[in-house]
Amino acid sequence: MCLSILGGIFTGLYMDKKDLNPWAGPIIYTAEAASEPLQDKPKEVRIKVVYSKEGIERLIRETFHEAPNTAVAIAKCESGLNKDIQSHFILSYGREQSFGIFQIHAKDWDAKAKKLGYGDYKTDVEDNIKMARYLYESRGNFKDWSCYNNGSYKAFL
Repeated sequence: MCLSILGGIFTGLYMDKKDLNPWAGPIIYTAEAASEPLQDKPKEVRIKVVYSKEGIERLIRETFHEAPNTAVAIAKCESGLNKDIQSHFILSYGREQSFGIFQIHAKDWDAKAKKLGYGDYKTDVEDNIKMARYLYESRGNFKDWSCYNNGSYKAFL
């Protein structure tokens, strides 16, 4: 097979040289397309958004426009605006399952957060703030947060 390919190449080169073969006309090369086109596999690209504390405060103020200072103070009291924090309280079942900026309690709200499309509320700043907004609207106040109930949020105003 290799010899026939090499023979075809040399013959083509010979025939392409008009000075060697004056009777040769132009040579047209053709190729057959592959039966299945090659396709790149889709690639997943993840973009990590990094928020500054000022950016987090801005998002909270925009989301809680009717009580921006109180909402920011509660978030500062609950988490120090640390999006990666889990509660440090140890309860009878182990470490408390509260997460993110607003320390959303997973045992109470995980299923609802997923149903609302805020499934990343434990680690995603925007989902955590949106879920906090949902809790606020559901109750009509900030009584889902211990920092509000015991008044300790006032130190952050």
